Amino acid sequence: MSIPHPTGSTPARALGQWDAVSLILGIVIGTSIFRSPSDIFSFTNGIHSALLLWVAGGALSIIGALCFAELASAWPERGGDAVYLSQAFGNWMGYLLGWCRVTVIIPANVGIMAFAFQDYMGQAFPALRDHSPWIAVAAVGVLTGVNLVGVQSGRHTQNLLTLAKILGLGFVVVCGLVVALQGPTPEWTAPAKYSNPGLALVFILYAFGGWNDAVYLAAEMDQPQRQLPRALTMGVGAVCIVYLLINLAYSTLGIQMLRAESVPAAAVAQRAFGTTGTQLVTLLMVVSALGAMHGTIFGGTRLAVAMGERHRSLRWLAHWSGRGAPARSTLLIAAGTLWLIAAVETSIGQTTCSQIARWLGASEGIDWQRHHGGFSTLLAATAPLFWMFFMLAGAAQIVLRIREPETPRAFRTPLYPLPPILFILTSAAMLYSSVSYVKWLAMLGFIPVIGGLLAWLYERSDPGPTESSAD
Repeated sequence: MSIPHPTGSTPARALGQWDAVSLILGIVIGTSIFRSPSDIFSFTNGIHSALLLWVAGGALSIIGALCFAELASAWPERGGDAVYLSQAFGNWMGYLLGWCRVTVIIPANVGIMAFAFQDYMGQAFPALRDHSPWIAVAAVGVLTGVNLVGVQSGRHTQNLLTLAKILGLGFVVVCGLVVALQGPTPEWTAPAKYSNPGLALVFILYAFGGWNDAVYLAAEMDQPQRQLPRALTMGVGAVCIVYLLINLAYSTLGIQMLRAESVPAAAVAQRAFGTTGTQLVTLLMVVSALGAMHGTIFGGTRLAVAMGERHRSLRWLAHWSGRGAPARSTLLIAAGTLWLIAAVETSIGQTTCSQIARWLGASEGIDWQRHHGGFSTLLAATAPLFWMFFMLAGAAQIVLRIREPETPRAFRTPLYPLPPILFILTSAAMLYSSVSYVKWLAMLGFIPVIGGLLAWLYERSDPGPTESSAD
């Protein structure tokens, strides 16, 4: 089966390997490294155990990056995993993945970071706490504007935010060294009240999510066959190192305090430099959330453009402004994000979603209190869909190795087929865990699948010039 060749104008190949690495660092190192550690340490019996789980999570993420690196080197096109699934399972599967990512997964990820930004701004400026969710809406609006200006504006903004984030994380590491030198040595081991290493690993893998968005930059890179595999492995490897250093800094608090502190980075900075340290960490969290938001928008719009280039029904998305900005795709993702913010953060939105759940068979609707606000709600609702497509991407590598062994691959995954098998099993376990946890809330993510299938049927009913005749 052949993949339809993209049509329409495209911007110059203005992005390089380090832009892709910057995108990975910007997206992955978002808010989980600040929010999740207390939960992770609460589910383990000591700091040693938690650090081993972080290493395991990093290793599994690198395995996934190796699988994507081979696929990207063989099919270095803007659509990324939508291309891989189309090539392996048919155009309908690639269409469905792209549809779900553009309409749900990417807007939800932007919304998740917008809620985090809102929370951190409330900590820095208490007067803003009465203006939720308008702070999240304003952040979406500003970053949408930045990306509408042009590719260079988006590129420079992402690189600047990533640099600021790395410098800020370096400050947290310095704080940990200062606290360690102050002594005494903290307690590293204590039995957990609810020991659950498997659930701790789930939180860790969430913290590594987002590195795959780098593949959407392929069509704008100088030498994607060579640069993308390097960027994927270097980017995920760098995230692993950063996460381990940050957790070592956290360890200076001791296991019991780590379990009690909702934001251990702030606690470490407070011990090291007092109120000034806490304020600097709060600023870091604001920048980190902005960086993750911007990176998700920057990468996600490229997928939306690719969908427009490949499919007649979405052709209106295949548009670049005179400055090289994917304007319509940017506005679409902004609109989807604002809709999701309204759905989970306003009383009207929550009531509507609960009513839909009742129509589908949930007798009590959706338990909104269980997920503690917009950030956790969007994360929980879209996680099953995310892991389902990740699992399929791992399967696509095996299918394409068998079906198209002659296709040139500038990079081949070492120890094949073990990495894709581990990647598939990990994604399947995460899919099962997320569905078991969210239950009816998963409908927010899976209802658009039905919409995607209906859109594909419309696409097939009257094939246009940009669509392949093969299924």
